Amino acid sequence: MGCALELALSGARVQAERTRVAQELAIGRRIQQALLPSRYPVVPGWTFAARYEPAREVGGDLFDVFAVRGQAERIALVIADVTGKGIPAAVLMADVKALLHAATDNTDAPAEALRRVNVVLVNERATALFVTAALLVVDVASGRVRYALAGHEPPLVARRRGVVDRLEAFGPILGAFGDATYEEHEAALEPGDALTLYTDGITETRNAERGFYGDDRLLANVGQACGRPAEEIAQSIVDDVQAFRGDAEAFDDLTLLVAERRPR
Repeated sequence: MGCALELALSGARVQAERTRVAQELAIGRRIQQALLPSRYPVVPGWTFAARYEPAREVGGDLFDVFAVRGQAERIALVIADVTGKGIPAAVLMADVKALLHAATDNTDAPAEALRRVNVVLVNERATALFVTAALLVVDVASGRVRYALAGHEPPLVARRRGVVDRLEAFGPILGAFGDATYEEHEAALEPGDALTLYTDGITETRNAERGFYGDDRLLANVGQACGRPAEEIAQSIVDDVQAFRGDAEAFDDLTLLVAERRPR
């Protein structure tokens, strides 16, 4: 009888813990979804599209498009991935979004903006979670793009002429090293070119045979979408990822952001 009671109590504790974790994940998911943009800046000559599909458990992806304060000709594109899940990841994501906005509004350099965010996370937040991020600032009139990465996947530029460029830049993850510095580079988008930012939930999608979707398949998909509107590019990527995954379970959020400079 004592053994049976002990087993029953143990089972009850396990069930209570599962319920607590499920509730925390649900709250974290609601926080995360509330932080995602409901609309994009209206910029003549540009279109934007995004997709966010949450996995069952993992949370912490972020994307955003916003006008740089006081500079109507400049917009910022952000995509980020917070380690961890549930409420801690969602709260950190909210913090990182606010920090990125403030830093981008107060410096012309994306690399310096990432450096400032990193200093705050390391010295003031004392969190065990880390963040990968890509920050791009676009001059909408000229198509000039300044960008920096913090351990994140390189954005892809689908050129209207049918090639895809990877925007590489060195920079460590945010929140890990207080003295971290970030490379900054430039690119140019011509009319008909499009930027695709994404998280590793896309390339690391697995199918029933445990194979990865991978970088090569994503590059091929983006290459086929060259010259198409942002909405079509985003939907094409999501459709291809879902077709690859089939009935397999999603283990990570699927997040992407596309910005297209419209053809003249």
